[in-house]
Order: sequence, then structure tokens, then C-alpha cells
Amino acid sequence: MNLFCEIKRIVSFGLKLSIFELKLKNEGKYIGFFWYLLDPLIMFLLLYLTRVFFIGTDFLQYPAYLMLGILLFNFFSRSTSQSLSSIRSNAQIVKSIRFPKESLILSKVFLNSFVHFIELFLFIIILIYFQLQFFNVIYYLFIFLIYFIFTLGISFLLSVYGTFINDFPNIWSVFLRMLWLVTPIFYVIDTIPIGKIIKLNILNNFLELARNIVIFNKYPTALDLMVIVFFSLNVFIIGYIVFIKNKESLVEII
Repeated sequence: MNLFCEIKRIVSFGLKLSIFELKLKNEGKYIGFFWYLLDPLIMFLLLYLTRVFFIGTDFLQYPAYLMLGILLFNFFSRSTSQSLSSIRSNAQIVKSIRFPKESLILSKVFLNSFVHFIELFLFIIILIYFQLQFFNVIYYLFIFLIYFIFTLGISFLLSVYGTFINDFPNIWSVFLRMLWLVTPIFYVIDTIPIGKIIKLNILNNFLELARNIVIFNKYPTALDLMVIVFFSLNVFIIGYIVFIKNKESLVEII
């Protein structure tokens, strides 16, 4: 019962923090949430028009393929980047107030989840505009839950390194730029020479799973689903354990 109450407290506090931050970021802005749509929309238009004019599209579903890739990568990129500096950026609060420190990391992933679902509005518009099926979007909720757990595990892990190592945010920023290139966001993995190597990228597995179900109406085998769920849970457990073991040290070092 105590464990359940503690989990409830962590989740509740993290959710409240994320809602507060979301309101704070949009306070005084006339078009508020529209700004969340602008970034992925501009990226989509740049990549899509570049491909249309210089390469050509390989298949009808490419616009949806591209947009979903952008949105999934953005969620991972923003969540992890914000989480790794969440302890240091809230140093005064962490030192002066007793509260579950896990909530700080959870709030960042929650916040970017809200933003992600706002951005999904663009994806649904693309599905409708290009006359693609959008009924399978409902299955996306389960895929995103797995992705959320995986991202949260990575975020817990990075928050420790981001606190102990001052230069780590810069290191992670460079890593994300390289990860963008080796993740099949704007290209099809089977059309490039190093496709077999890129398949080792775990983000590719999430993108492929989401695209197959939502866009191409292809469902994974039970084994494939079990593997990615098992992997995500293990990443989460490892990240959380590392965070818990270093939680008190994090407070001392900032």
C-alpha cells in the first residue's frame, strides 16, 4: 500500500508540475498552442518539398510517414534534453523543499506528451488530406505508452549524468544531431546502403512499429511486440534504479 501511495504521489506531483509549466509557457500568448504546431510543420514542409523536387516520393503514404517520424523523434529529443538538466535548473527548489525528485523528470516527459498530442493534430490532417485511413490512430495510444516508458527510463538515466557532468547537455545535443541522421525519419531504411546497421537503432523499431500499424495497416507479431515491451520496461527499470541510488548525491552536488 505504501508503494502504491508513493507512486501515486510521484505521478500526481509530476502531472501538476507539467500542467503548471504548460500554462506558464503559454501565458500572455495570443495564439498559444499554435506555436507547438509551427516547428514540426516547418520541418515537415522543408523535408517534404526537398524530397518532392529533388528525389520524388516513393509511395502515397510518404507525407504521413515523414510527419509521424518527425513527431516521434521530437518527443524523444525534447523529453531527454529537458530532463537531463531538470535537477540543476531547479536547484533552489530541490534543496529547499521536500518532494519526490522523480517528479521533476516525470513532469518533463508529461509536458512533452501533452505537446506531442497537440502536434498529432497535424498528422491527422495529413491523413485526411491525402485520403489515408486514420482509424488506426487509436492503436497509436498503446504504442506511445511503450515509447513513453522507454523515454522516461532514458530521461531518468540522463538526469543523473546531466547533474554530475556539467558538459553533458552539450554532449547529448551533439549526440541527438547524429541520432537524427541515423534514424529513418525522412528516408526509407531499405533504400540506403547502411540500412542493416540503422535497423540496430532502437528508435527505428518504435518508428517502424507506429508506421506499420497507423499508416500501412500492418500489425506486429506477438513476439515482436513482447520484445519491444520487454526492452522498454528494462530500460525504465535500469534508469529508475540509477536515479534512486544517486538521488541524494544529486542534491548535494548542485
